[in-house]
Amino acid sequence: MASTLEFNNKLNIIEIVFTERVSAVDLATITTKSIALVKEKSIFDVLIDAKELKLDATLVDIYNLPDKQYVDENLDHRIRMALIEPKLSKEKEAAQFYENACVNRGWLVKTFSDRDDATKWLLSRVASKKSFNPHGANNAPPG
Repeated sequence: MASTLEFNNKLNIIEIVFTERVSAVDLATITTKSIALVKEKSIFDVLIDAKELKLDATLVDIYNLPDKQYVDENLDHRIRMALIEPKLSKEKEAAQFYENACVNRGWLVKTFSDRDDATKWLLSRVASKKSFNPHGANNAPPG
């Protein structure tokens, strides 16, 4: 398979990196493995690095991910996926199609041109949770 899947302890995110040609079977397989890792780790932030992606799957195969596979494998809708766009134009169009298909079905996916922006977006949820204080700056309840 032309991809890697790992849990990044430092950033507390799941990372998928596509490195070569990817078929429909490859997409389905890495999706199943990544959903299992999301459930195992209870991590809802996924970075998908598709810069080097060369796609041998069709748009129908891509459409089936959010339309069927995510549903069939009970992927939690709290998940956020940051997708680093492929370099190749056909693959870049497929990435945009994937983002639209996901968003239209309630899955939060956003494409980015570089890793830093994608990572910042994923980590913004963690930062906003840490900075939220319902009782104001002094940590004391109102009253």
